[in-house]
Amino acid sequence: MAENDTLFITDTDALAIRRANLAADEVTTFATGVNSWGLEYRFGLIYSTDRGNQPRVVSIDANGNITLVAGGTAGCNDGFGSFATFRRPGGMTFVPSEQNFYIADSDCREVRRMTPNGNVTTLVGSSIGSQTADGPPNVAGFREPVDVVFGNGHIYVNDDNRIRVVDMRAGNVVTTLAGSQVSATNDGVGTSASFIQLNGIAFFKRQGVGMVASVDDTAHTIRLVDTDTAEVTTLAGSGQPGLQDGLSPLFNLPYGIDATTDGNIIYVADRGNQRVAMLTLTNVTEEIVDEKVVEDETTLIVAIVVPISVILILGFLGLGWVLHRRRRRRGKRSQPSKGSMHSACSNRTSIFGSVPLHDPSEVKVLNKLGEGHFGTTYRAKLKDRLVALKIPKHQSLFSTDDVRELNALMSLRTHPNLLEFLGVVSIEGKVCVVTAFYKKGSLDKLHRKIDMVRERRFLRIVRDVASGLKALHDQSMIHRDLACRNFLMKSNGVVVIADYGLTQKVDLNKDYYIQHTSTLPWAWTAPESLRTRRFTTKSDIYSTGVALWEILAKGKYPYGRPNISIVETHPAKLIATGILKLRIPEESKASEVSKEIVRSCLAFEPDARPSASLLLKKLEALGYTPVLSVDGVHVKVNEANKHDVSSPSAGGGGYQEPIEMPVDADTVRT
Repeated sequence: MAENDTLFITDTDALAIRRANLAADEVTTFATGVNSWGLEYRFGLIYSTDRGNQPRVVSIDANGNITLVAGGTAGCNDGFGSFATFRRPGGMTFVPSEQNFYIADSDCREVRRMTPNGNVTTLVGSSIGSQTADGPPNVAGFREPVDVVFGNGHIYVNDDNRIRVVDMRAGNVVTTLAGSQVSATNDGVGTSASFIQLNGIAFFKRQGVGMVASVDDTAHTIRLVDTDTAEVTTLAGSGQPGLQDGLSPLFNLPYGIDATTDGNIIYVADRGNQRVAMLTLTNVTEEIVDEKVVEDETTLIVAIVVPISVILILGFLGLGWVLHRRRRRRGKRSQPSKGSMHSACSNRTSIFGSVPLHDPSEVKVLNKLGEGHFGTTYRAKLKDRLVALKIPKHQSLFSTDDVRELNALMSLRTHPNLLEFLGVVSIEGKVCVVTAFYKKGSLDKLHRKIDMVRERRFLRIVRDVASGLKALHDQSMIHRDLACRNFLMKSNGVVVIADYGLTQKVDLNKDYYIQHTSTLPWAWTAPESLRTRRFTTKSDIYSTGVALWEILAKGKYPYGRPNISIVETHPAKLIATGILKLRIPEESKASEVSKEIVRSCLAFEPDARPSASLLLKKLEALGYTPVLSVDGVHVKVNEANKHDVSSPSAGGGGYQEPIEMPVDADTVRT
């Protein structure tokens, strides 16, 4: 258990609790006579389980004085103080919102609740009945609950060779997060993964995502579980006992584990080597990527591309400032137009390479068009032209998302189905992207204005999206955020793909990109990407299928649960494993051709989905040829009917926030 610069360690063979001063590199004995396994620092005291001849829970003050809190004799009885009994109390965790402790009692096969003054009750489990069943407390059972940890409103339990979850926000229902009843060391998702003998468990947040780190004792490994997707990976260890530091660490019967709240540091009690090991998650994670993706240079690409883009942006701003100073000295400063969000510099446009840097005085903000997770888009005027202006939400000069979008826009070749990039402008110290404005707006706002389900119009939309997507993929770009909110319609009915905040360029020798964070619009994300964070052209096709489903469903949210709170049964887990699938509404009046295209894009297996090129060929066979660009004029060929537009009432829509989870206040533990 870590507390500030102090690490408390259970030394079971010595019947002692040791205190390590990390700043001074000093280890001392804090208390003796305790066969401790679980520790919690609360209310100025160390609370500890004791697995000795008198199973109990004790508190220990700063001087090492031990006081009985509950238990003292063997049994599984609830009660207060010494009237309560334990058989083999193990790991302990604390729930701040309740101010209660939770204890894994291995031999009673129960998770017990204890108040700070020692009132013990059974939360779930029983010494009789099923040892494996999931379900409500009166049905669920544990085989050997060894350790527990609290996070995200759940209690995670290491139960023999499975990780179980007690959902405290849903009547303490027990489910299996990962692992099966087969002892093995397979990585995978949910019950397809396997463990041999789980012991210590820790919870932390990594870039907003809840992660569970568990010790697989006799497998000599540290396993990591994404609580959103139930994906299990081996974080460290080879499966064989050993003693080795570095990027490929080895352990010998690791037992306890603890982590800082951000997961940057993980402490491991390496019992067989009689040491406490410290893992830096960033380094270990890089090693895992190297092992699983041989010669994967994606990380290197990102590392190079982002700094270059940052330099370019700084160059834009620096050049603009120099020009501004020069023009002021010459007395040629222009007056700001009404509605401008920045003081004037000049009414000329600077050019940095091929990217225009517009003078803020030339931009007049008119009205808000929409708001997404990363920024707000406004209708604006650039000189005499209506444009769209995206202002980032963050307060800093620029963020990774801005850099990524700008980098994509600068790299893209002009195409009639891709957003037209007009340059950048600095507003209130933020780098804002200027693009073409399309009067009809995004498709998620057009469901009630235009009948997009009608076959001819629907297939034209599919054609335009497939054409734009092919252009992206041909340039080694993966969009990763395809949805109706990011499809814009021009006044002539042509659809363009917009919003490149998640777009990533990949290595020419690869067809995938691995994302190391979980800020994802889950309902539009392909199952394999939810499981592995690996994005390909085929995951873009799946997202396109969800967007097309939105059209056939007339603007409904996928799976009907927008902005859902994080619970154990989060749809993302069910999507990732193929349990939950999008189905076209029975009441949809779409043609069979339209439905079949959507179904093919939504295929669970990536190889079963068509590529953008194949989709285009299918549409061409149906008479829907892509829009061409001839001398700057966009024309359509092989279409007998003009695009007509009806306009009933206005409609809604919306953006589904990516999975984000609040940081818990629970203490790290070993």
